[in-house]
Amino acid sequence: WAAKLLAERAVDDAARIELAWREALVRPPQPAEKARLAGLLEKARAEYKARPEDAVKFLHHGYAPVAAGDPVELAAWATVCRVVLNLHETITRY
Repeated sequence: WAAKLLAERAVDDAARIELAWREALVRPPQPAEKARLAGLLEKARAEYKARPEDAVKFLHHGYAPVAAGDPVELAAWATVCRVVLNLHETITRY
């Protein structure tokens, strides 16, 4: 649910990638890191667009309420944020 909440905080793709990365890692993403996340975002969008019922199911996991809006878009962004939050660098940061 932390990924869902982080995914709701920015407006466009570039700003969301930057925000998610800075919030989790306290540093800006490198160009290659941005590109990989942008590619993951497009893949997640395509997969959830093909199966919107999976997006809805994914968003209803956890305790955070589901935000209003397009479930496909929010699920795609939550997928990206999950990756950022589960990076080794994020988990072991102290």
